[in-house]
Amino acid sequence: MKFLNITDIKSLKAKFLASAKEADNATFVKINLITLLLISSFFVLVILFQPVNVFVNEDYKTSHMTFWAWVGVLLSLPIAYVMVKPMQKMEANKIGQIMHLSGVWGVRLCIVFIIYLLFAAGGYLIPKHIVNFSADEKFKQTVIYRGYKLSSTPSPPPYQSGKFWIFNEYLLVEKNRHKIPVLINNWFGTNSFDYDAVESALHLKNSRMVLNGRKHARGYTYDSLTSE
Repeated sequence: MKFLNITDIKSLKAKFLASAKEADNATFVKINLITLLLISSFFVLVILFQPVNVFVNEDYKTSHMTFWAWVGVLLSLPIAYVMVKPMQKMEANKIGQIMHLSGVWGVRLCIVFIIYLLFAAGGYLIPKHIVNFSADEKFKQTVIYRGYKLSSTPSPPPYQSGKFWIFNEYLLVEKNRHKIPVLINNWFGTNSFDYDAVESALHLKNSRMVLNGRKHARGYTYDSLTSE
């Protein structure tokens, strides 16, 4: 019968502690990954299905963008550091080791940067959802119809053959001598805009229309457009 000596006991203890540490690291990574996945999925939905015709104060959107961007960095840093590790035993000269470490840190920074952009974009659009769902003070505003366009953006470029665009319809109205694009139809987002009510008047340039909306402390949203 073989008895364990002191050296064997210390070796087993070291292996046990190492395995326990690896298990803790794996649990930490899983928790962080699940958290990051859930929040990232939320931001993807926020970006895709944002409410339209909602106008929010820029400082409010910027503050949200800054906050959530830092949240994304803080969540992704430990994940990037633990997931992407350098090779422990690497047969290479100094230049090869430097290139290897540069690649490791480059991948880590890419992971952090992608999450940073996602969280910053989502944070910038969250106030639109807040204003859209929290606005309660109804108001009406008279505007002047100036034009109509079918485009992927409220400003040029216009449609060009051979290029793919997600077509959106914009009604250009003038408010306080400034032209603003009002979105009629879009692929994503929520829109209860009453297009049929003013369709017959679209050919009458410079005609007057009424925007019906709701106000919020940080902005306002348009719900419908009717003829005056």
